[in-house]
Amino acid sequence: MHYKIKEIWIYPIKSLDGIRISQTGLNADGSLINDRVFALHRKDGNILNGKRDARIHEVRMTIDPSLTRIHLSHTT
Repeated sequence: MHYKIKEIWIYPIKSLDGIRISQTGLNADGSLINDRVFALHRKDGNILNGKRDARIHEVRMTIDPSLTRIHLSHTT
């Protein structure tokens, strides 16, 4: 069976918005390069994610194409 990749999405910051990219490579562990390389942490050190805290879904992320500048905003 053959598969065709229609789109590639990465999520640079775990639990935040993803971005569609035209190409990427794989890390040594088989994960996509630049996918989930960062995470937001709570004051207690735990990773902030939608399973533990639904408020993370109120955070929007925009990122420049070079993946060097990230802007976070809060929706109400």
